[in-house]
Amino acid sequence: MKSTVTIALLLTACSPTNQTFSKTNDTVYGADGFAEITWSPSEIVFTEMEPMITYSQEIVVTSTGDSTLMIDKVDITNSAEGVFYVDTSETEDVNLAPEVERAFIVIAQATETGVYLGEARIKSNDSVNRDVRIPLCGFPTDYDGTLTCDSLMDLDDTAIEPTDTGEQTDTGVEE
Repeated sequence: MKSTVTIALLLTACSPTNQTFSKTNDTVYGADGFAEITWSPSEIVFTEMEPMITYSQEIVVTSTGDSTLMIDKVDITNSAEGVFYVDTSETEDVNLAPEVERAFIVIAQATETGVYLGEARIKSNDSVNRDVRIPLCGFPTDYDGTLTCDSLMDLDDTAIEPTDTGEQTDTGVEE
């Protein structure tokens, strides 16, 4: 019975559906005031994507508060089946003094032609923006529609499966 309980606990602890952060940095107010984060861009759009080609763009984070901005982690919460990723070895426990910025690189690589939707996440000690979510989307060469992540999120709030780009409507979904 003991081994059954241990296995059940391990399976629960390693569940891929758990997308929460640990509470390692709960300090919102520092000796000098509040930490504050700003980021750019508000969404990352990869265009003219071809299969097996690697593309990259960056998210720039700036510490705009009075106190040190502590970033617990930057990661990808929805990678559209592995299309989007970030090197997490350089994104954990980052401390930025006020008015300092840091760039994080987001990579996209699709194995087949399609339209993709994902999400990057930044967790920090900013009291207002503790859990920042940045939409990511990718469009193939000759895509015939609006090139924004918002246009895809209106269709569905989950990742969009790869589609054949032969006969597409302006929403990128086959009819």
